[in-house]
Amino acid sequence: MLDVSGHGVPASLLSCAAQSALRRHTLPDTDFGDPGAVLSALNRAFPTVEHHHKFFTVWYAVYDCRDRTLRYAAAGHPPPLLFPGGKMLEGSGVVTGVLPEAQYTVYERVLEPGSRLYVFTDGAYEIRDDTGELLAIDGLARLLANARSLDATVDALRRCQGGGVLEDDLTLLELTFP
Repeated sequence: MLDVSGHGVPASLLSCAAQSALRRHTLPDTDFGDPGAVLSALNRAFPTVEHHHKFFTVWYAVYDCRDRTLRYAAAGHPPPLLFPGGKMLEGSGVVTGVLPEAQYTVYERVLEPGSRLYVFTDGAYEIRDDTGELLAIDGLARLLANARSLDATVDALRRCQGGGVLEDDLTLLELTFP
């Protein structure tokens, strides 16, 4: 999951280029099974000075279904929420493109059967209600704990903001581990 700073054409182009590099495995000398190596390679490949001073946050993970181990790293991206419990996964790191030699810590977690992981962009929790109160990640966790579906969660997010169109772009992904 990645989220580019800003909006418009420059942000869209950077998003497409980074996603393409990930999908096509075109980052040179990169072990795509190593989340830290992938984030370091993205960081080197997309310096902000070459991309209209845009950066992006990333959360990258590899899941091994044989031993149920999730290995992941983050580059400034919000921590995913793990259910049951709604706990934020640990981990953070420098956004991409700012510090050329940034290193990214890889975290591991064994997931229990039935675990649900929610990965999202900041548009899912940087929402203010009509009183100016910020939803925040804790509020998103409460919505996810009580929602029947992702559609119901998005509807609840819209209601939090007054029922209209959300002010920021939103990506919300649910991963279920049998």
